[in-house]
Amino acid sequence: MSTIISSNLREAQRGGVPSTFNLVSSFVGLTFNQSNCFGLQDASIDNKPLWPMVYYCLRCGDMQSALRCMQMGG
Repeated sequence: MSTIISSNLREAQRGGVPSTFNLVSSFVGLTFNQSNCFGLQDASIDNKPLWPMVYYCLRCGDMQSALRCMQMGG
């Protein structure tokens, strides 16, 4: 994730306090756009699909960030 974000800093718009949530949010924003989100439109966080956000937070081992995603997604 860090490599992809580092090579696309302008598009990533990472900003904010360094955290797993912000890292995942930037990565999902770069990786998933409207054209390749088929089936993921049921819920979103800041125009990013919810389920990839939860998945990557869990893959990073951050249960709190995954829970935060779930709460923000409804």
